[in-house]
Amino acid sequence: MSDHPSWDEVKGLLAEVLDVPVGTRQAYLDAACRERPALRARVEELLSAHDDAGAFLDEPAFHAA
Repeated sequence: MSDHPSWDEVKGLLAEVLDVPVGTRQAYLDAACRERPALRARVEELLSAHDDAGAFLDEPAFHAA
């Protein structure tokens, strides 16, 4: 089997990992991606981007006057 994860796999695992407490994410990924290094790499890349983005999308672009 090829280790080229589909977008559905990446998206599904990313959604799961985002619901896991930050301190246990690595262990969760260890279990979920045991034989899938490419899947883990892609999810970790997206997690990093998510963390770097912070909460800027939670704030309105303009504040009502």
